[in-house]
Amino acid sequence: MAQNNESKIDTIIGAASEVDGNIVVKSSILVAGKIQGDVISNDFVRIAESAVIAGNMQAKSAIINGKVEGNVFCETKVQLGKTSELLGDLKAARLIIEEGAIFRGKCEMPTSEEPLVAQKATDEQKELEKA
Repeated sequence: MAQNNESKIDTIIGAASEVDGNIVVKSSILVAGKIQGDVISNDFVRIAESAVIAGNMQAKSAIINGKVEGNVFCETKVQLGKTSELLGDLKAARLIIEEGAIFRGKCEMPTSEEPLVAQKATDEQKELEKA
């Protein structure tokens, strides 16, 4: 049976964890704790119900069930679960919002000619990779 990319998690920030700073991973990540900083992944990001992120998020795709206070940039898809709260702008090719989700911000779904990831977020990722 083929494994769904969204079910494979390589990095976990546990519910009891608190991170002050940016997190950059080359693979998928599950966040269940608190992060004061940006989350950047070259793959999939899953935000658990218990998670709180105060920063921007950039990934290939994401499922959000917790709270994100920042902008979200995803190349393919973002799913806002029924327990999610997104306080920021969102840019993604596809968006799924479940009943009960809270979303306060602008949503942009670019055409195929427009870049899917914000240039600012890309520049920040390059700077973080140099460090």
